[in-house]
Amino acid sequence: MLYGYVREGYPVSESIQLKEIFKTDCDEVVIENGGTTTYEKLTRLMKRMSTGDKIVIYNLQVFGTGLKKLKLFLLYLQQHDLHLQSMKDNIDTEVVHNFFEICQILLSTDEKNASYLIRKSLTKARKMGKKIGRPKIDPNVVKKIQY
Repeated sequence: MLYGYVREGYPVSESIQLKEIFKTDCDEVVIENGGTTTYEKLTRLMKRMSTGDKIVIYNLQVFGTGLKKLKLFLLYLQQHDLHLQSMKDNIDTEVVHNFFEICQILLSTDEKNASYLIRKSLTKARKMGKKIGRPKIDPNVVKKIQY
Protein backbone atom coordinates (compact mmCIF):
# COMPACT_ATOMS: atom_id res chain seq x y z
CA MET A 1 0.00 0.00 0.00
CA LEU A 2 1.01 3.58 -0.56
CA TYR A 3 0.54 6.03 2.31
CA GLY A 4 0.93 9.79 2.21
CA TYR A 5 2.18 11.57 5.32
CA VAL A 6 1.72 15.31 5.83
CA ARG A 7 2.73 17.45 8.82
CA GLU A 8 0.33 20.31 9.40
CA GLY A 9 1.98 23.60 8.41
CA TYR A 10 5.56 22.28 8.33
CA PRO A 11 7.77 22.68 6.32
CA VAL A 12 5.15 24.23 4.04
CA SER A 13 1.36 24.41 4.14
CA GLU A 14 -0.71 21.25 3.99
CA SER A 15 -2.12 22.23 0.60
CA ILE A 16 1.36 22.40 -0.96
CA GLN A 17 2.34 19.08 0.63
CA LEU A 18 -0.90 17.42 -0.48
CA LYS A 19 -0.48 18.71 -4.04
CA GLU A 20 2.89 16.93 -4.27
CA ILE A 21 1.73 13.77 -2.54
CA PHE A 22 -1.36 13.47 -4.75
CA LYS A 23 0.97 13.15 -7.74
CA THR A 24 1.26 9.55 -6.56
CA ASP A 25 -1.67 7.19 -6.17
CA CYS A 26 -1.78 7.09 -2.37
CA ASP A 27 -4.27 4.68 -0.87
CA GLU A 28 -4.48 6.81 2.27
CA VAL A 29 -3.13 10.16 3.50
CA VAL A 30 -2.38 10.87 7.15
CA ILE A 31 -2.13 14.46 8.37
CA GLU A 32 -0.17 14.97 11.60
CA ASN A 33 -1.10 17.99 13.67
CA GLY A 34 0.27 19.24 16.96
CA GLY A 35 3.60 20.76 16.04
CA THR A 36 6.92 19.31 14.99
CA THR A 37 7.37 17.09 18.04
CA THR A 38 4.19 15.02 17.71
CA TYR A 39 4.40 11.63 16.00
CA GLU A 40 1.21 9.89 17.16
CA LYS A 41 -0.34 9.42 13.72
CA LEU A 42 3.00 8.51 12.12
CA THR A 43 3.62 5.91 14.83
CA ARG A 44 0.15 4.39 14.37
CA LEU A 45 0.62 4.36 10.60
CA MET A 46 4.00 2.65 10.77
CA LYS A 47 2.69 -0.04 13.14
CA ARG A 48 -0.03 -1.09 10.71
CA MET A 49 2.12 -1.01 7.59
CA SER A 50 3.16 -4.30 5.99
CA THR A 51 6.38 -5.36 4.32
CA GLY A 52 6.86 -3.49 1.03
CA ASP A 53 4.47 -0.63 1.88
CA LYS A 54 5.64 2.92 1.20
CA ILE A 55 5.31 6.31 2.90
CA VAL A 56 5.26 9.30 0.56
CA ILE A 57 6.26 12.66 2.02
CA TYR A 58 6.82 16.19 0.74
CA ASN A 59 10.43 16.22 1.99
CA LEU A 60 12.47 14.91 4.91
CA GLN A 61 11.75 18.07 6.93
CA VAL A 62 8.21 16.75 7.39
CA PHE A 63 9.58 14.59 10.20
CA GLY A 64 10.53 17.86 11.95
CA THR A 65 13.09 16.20 14.12
CA GLY A 66 16.74 16.08 14.97
CA LEU A 67 19.13 13.61 13.46
CA LYS A 68 18.83 11.09 16.30
CA LYS A 69 15.09 10.62 15.79
CA LEU A 70 15.49 10.63 12.03
CA LYS A 71 18.08 7.86 12.36
CA LEU A 72 15.70 5.76 14.46
CA PHE A 73 12.85 6.34 12.04
CA LEU A 74 14.95 5.33 9.02
CA LEU A 75 16.25 2.28 10.89
CA TYR A 76 12.67 1.20 11.64
CA LEU A 77 11.74 1.51 7.96
CA GLN A 78 14.77 -0.53 6.95
CA GLN A 79 14.22 -3.25 9.55
CA HIS A 80 10.58 -3.68 8.55
CA ASP A 81 11.28 -3.58 4.80
CA LEU A 82 9.21 -0.42 4.33
CA HIS A 83 9.89 2.17 1.65
CA LEU A 84 10.11 5.94 1.67
CA GLN A 85 9.55 8.43 -1.12
CA SER A 86 10.39 12.08 -0.60
CA MET A 87 8.95 14.13 -3.43
CA LYS A 88 11.09 17.27 -3.18
CA ASP A 89 14.29 15.47 -2.19
CA ASN A 90 13.96 13.06 -5.13
CA ILE A 91 14.41 10.05 -2.86
CA ASP A 92 12.73 6.73 -3.48
CA THR A 93 14.08 3.76 -1.56
CA GLU A 94 12.61 1.38 -4.12
CA VAL A 95 14.98 2.93 -6.68
CA VAL A 96 17.98 3.75 -4.49
CA HIS A 97 18.33 0.41 -2.73
CA ASN A 98 21.19 1.40 -0.40
CA PHE A 99 19.62 4.69 0.75
CA PHE A 100 19.12 3.49 4.33
CA GLU A 101 22.69 2.25 4.63
CA ILE A 102 24.08 5.54 3.28
CA CYS A 103 21.93 7.53 5.72
CA GLN A 104 23.00 5.38 8.66
CA ILE A 105 26.67 5.97 7.79
CA LEU A 106 26.15 9.73 7.46
CA LEU A 107 24.13 10.00 10.67
CA SER A 108 26.66 7.89 12.62
CA THR A 109 29.48 10.03 11.28
CA ASP A 110 27.67 13.16 12.42
CA GLU A 111 27.27 11.69 15.92
CA LYS A 112 30.95 10.73 16.08
CA ASN A 113 32.03 14.18 14.91
CA ALA A 114 29.85 15.89 17.52
CA SER A 115 31.21 13.63 20.26
CA TYR A 116 34.81 14.31 19.16
CA LEU A 117 34.27 18.08 19.15
CA ILE A 118 32.75 17.99 22.63
CA ARG A 119 35.64 15.93 24.02
CA LYS A 120 38.17 18.22 22.34
CA SER A 121 36.50 21.33 23.79
CA LEU A 122 36.40 19.81 27.29
CA THR A 123 40.09 18.89 27.12
CA LYS A 124 40.99 22.39 25.97
CA ALA A 125 38.92 23.96 28.76
CA ARG A 126 40.60 21.74 31.38
CA LYS A 127 44.05 22.72 30.08
CA MET A 128 43.04 26.36 30.47
CA GLY A 129 42.21 25.68 34.13
CA LYS A 130 38.43 25.70 33.86
CA LYS A 131 36.52 23.42 36.19
CA ILE A 132 34.25 21.04 34.32
CA GLY A 133 31.20 19.36 35.82
CA ARG A 134 29.22 19.95 38.96
CA PRO A 135 30.85 21.99 41.72
CA LYS A 136 31.97 20.18 44.88
CA ILE A 137 29.53 20.37 47.77
CA ASP A 138 30.79 21.11 51.27
CA PRO A 139 30.66 17.86 53.33
CA ASN A 140 28.80 19.71 56.11
CA VAL A 141 26.05 20.62 53.66
CA VAL A 142 25.81 16.99 52.58
CA LYS A 143 25.41 15.90 56.23
CA LYS A 144 22.63 18.45 56.75
CA ILE A 145 20.83 17.23 53.65
CA GLN A 146 21.10 13.57 54.70
CA TYR A 147 19.60 14.18 58.16
